[in-house]
Amino acid sequence: MDEFSRLESGQKFDSINLLTVRFSELENLTQYEKAGFYLYKSIYYKRISRYEEAIAISRQGLKYCDDTNSFQLFKKRLLINIADIYFTILKYDEANRYAVQAKKIGTDGYHDIDNYCITGYWFEINKKYSKSIAEYEQALHLIRQYGNICKSAQVLNKMAVVYCKEGNYKKGIILVDKAISLADSCQEMVNSINARKSKYDILRASKKYKEATELYDTIILLDGKYAFNLRNEKLDELEAKYQNELKTQKNASLSLINKKNNGVINRQRIILYCSISVIVIFLLLVFFLIKFYRKQRAANKELQRLNLLNQKIFSVISHDFKGPITTLKLMLSNDAVKENEDNAVGAYLKEIGLQLEQSDAMLESLLDWAKTELKIKAGKQNPYSIHALVSEVAGQLKSKLDEKELTVSISFDTKTQTDFPQEVLKIVFRNIMSNAIKFSNPKSVIEISYLDNKLKVRDYGKGIPKNKLDKLFNQAISPGLGTFHESGFGIGLYLSYELMQKNNGVITVENNEDVGCTFSIVLP
Repeated sequence: MDEFSRLESGQKFDSINLLTVRFSELENLTQYEKAGFYLYKSIYYKRISRYEEAIAISRQGLKYCDDTNSFQLFKKRLLINIADIYFTILKYDEANRYAVQAKKIGTDGYHDIDNYCITGYWFEINKKYSKSIAEYEQALHLIRQYGNICKSAQVLNKMAVVYCKEGNYKKGIILVDKAISLADSCQEMVNSINARKSKYDILRASKKYKEATELYDTIILLDGKYAFNLRNEKLDELEAKYQNELKTQKNASLSLINKKNNGVINRQRIILYCSISVIVIFLLLVFFLIKFYRKQRAANKELQRLNLLNQKIFSVISHDFKGPITTLKLMLSNDAVKENEDNAVGAYLKEIGLQLEQSDAMLESLLDWAKTELKIKAGKQNPYSIHALVSEVAGQLKSKLDEKELTVSISFDTKTQTDFPQEVLKIVFRNIMSNAIKFSNPKSVIEISYLDNKLKVRDYGKGIPKNKLDKLFNQAISPGLGTFHESGFGIGLYLSYELMQKNNGVITVENNEDVGCTFSIVLP
């Protein structure tokens, strides 16, 4: 709360607003902090003339103020704030009601000066002049106590008006002259003009028309000077506000860039730490190729040359890496090897087979990821059968399906077609199917349907934890273990979501009411 108080003392109300915004984003605020938060938020809203909202915010703050001493200052100031707003919008009875409540709390402080002025004016308009004078006298006492002598010009002026209404013009002239002298010495032009206007009214009321006329000319000159100065202040304030907004936007942009860069670096580190040495080399190669490609994208001819070069490299890597891995997988799954292996060798072979399976899946995902980075958007093509594509991918995943004794149910017309980029749909559907297989319970069914441009994949497995459901596509998160304890690297769904977005498509997911979850691939 000390920072709020410092900003209020310096009348830095825009900074108070920014600080309240930061406070509103914090969790687990104490009751004391909530009371202070609503106080300073209401002060800002009053400053920008949003009075109804300021009153509502102040009343909300009062709910957090109990009767203990630690909350007395906040409660008193919230009541004074409401009273001041009602006074500003000319609802004097409401203003007086809240001002009286504030007086009953604790001892008088600096902020009670305005409070006594409010009650003093209420007595004045109700023609209780002696009580009005007493309230203004108390305000002057607090001004002298807290050393803000310049504020007394305003109070003396109010007292002079009351004496004039009582018919004591002599006392009124004495007080208003003091108010003018103080306002001039403090260079407070508004109070100086108001005091002179009050003196003009008193002179007219006491029939001193010559002096009143001379004073009127002075008032006109001061009004013109004040209007000119106010215009310049507003121009300076607008210029300063504009410069501050530019700095704020620049800082926000830099912060966003830094945050994005940090996110990219963290994802790269995770991939590097989880990869075998060959995949690390592959990632470095892809990284430098993409970096080189991005630097040269302004030149169309060079862009085409780099795309062709990258495609050739991916083809070689896919052949030289995936070929040996696939061959080793087939060798390890050979029945002759399984029958002749002893227990120790069998354990090693099983572990090697699992590592090869994960490396193969990782390599496939990384190749897809590289394609999404290099190809901003795939083009349209001739219509093709969605049923044929689904059947093809299901056939490619047959060994995984058989391992868990899973059944694939395709329930839409074989003639259903789309012109959505086939390569993109195949990558996305394969990732969704692999995910469904991984988390499906053994001997269950994976249901595939298509309706209203939505290709749906429903499984009967573990489902998705609530804490991962909302951010499933936002970043590469840890996917967890499958029903057969299969692990993964967590980039398949992320790259699928990116691919669909680049091609104006969407992926959604929801947990089923009974078991498992349903992924929907929404085509444009």
